[in-house]
This record gives sequence, structure tokens and C-alpha cells, in this order.
Amino acid sequence: LNGNYKEFIKQVNQNKLGDIISIPFYLVNLINYFKSKSTLPDNIVSMFNWLVEIRLTSDIEHFRTTQDLENKRNKVIYLLEKIALVMETLGRNYANDEEIDKIINNSEKKDLLQYAGIIIRRQNKWEVEHNNFQEFFVSSDSFKAKS
Repeated sequence: LNGNYKEFIKQVNQNKLGDIISIPFYLVNLINYFKSKSTLPDNIVSMFNWLVEIRLTSDIEHFRTTQDLENKRNKVIYLLEKIALVMETLGRNYANDEEIDKIINNSEKKDLLQYAGIIIRRQNKWEVEHNNFQEFFVSSDSFKAKS
């Protein structure tokens, strides 16, 4: 935190984030947010929006010569939300290829997921990078608005 520890703690208390900083996932990401913006998010939703944005931006840059993710950003987010909802409904943190095929009927859409680092395919199973992302996508307002 480069000498900004006191300011970090002050903002943790102001933004009522104290309960979550004992969880490594949140602590690490709040520190990264603070380093990036010199402030903390007002709430967890803001932090997750930022995390998704930086992950997608990184994916866009990484795959810029392979896939035009920039113009498909909203579609990628929608697919992640849809898959997360299915995983939550199934009560697990993965979905197999057959389940994904049932909810995403277009091969182009499924191909997009291969370029999104937030979801990982291993041994015919798709998993969200972290359970907290899965819960965030399920609760996302944008998914509810499109349903």
C-alpha cells in the first residue's frame, strides 16, 4: 500500500467493508482496487463491476488478434450471467458441456466463452474463476433486466 495503510483502513471503515477484509479474496481485490484508484469502492457490487471490467479488458487485449471481444463485451457478460444462474440452480460451481449446450445453443456464443478468463473449461466442465463471481453474476441487474 506504499505508506497508504492508514488511508486504506480509514476507507474500509467508512465504506463498511471491515467484515469482508478477513476473507483473502476480498482483501486482495480491495487492495488492488485501492492501488489502482487511490480509493475504495462504495460497496462490493462496485468492486465486482471493476473486477469484471478489468478482466474483460485484459482478455480483449490478450486476444485482440484472435477474437473481437470489444464489440461483444455485453454478449460475453450476458453468457456468463446465464451460465452462473444455471450453476447456482444446480447447486454447484460447474456445468458440463452438455448442460452448456442446452442453455447456449449457438456455437459462436460458446466459442466466445473460450476467450473470457473469468470462466474456465477443464475436462468437459466449465467453472467460474471464483464462486464469488458466480454469485455476483447471478445477482446482476443486467441479467434480470434481460430475462
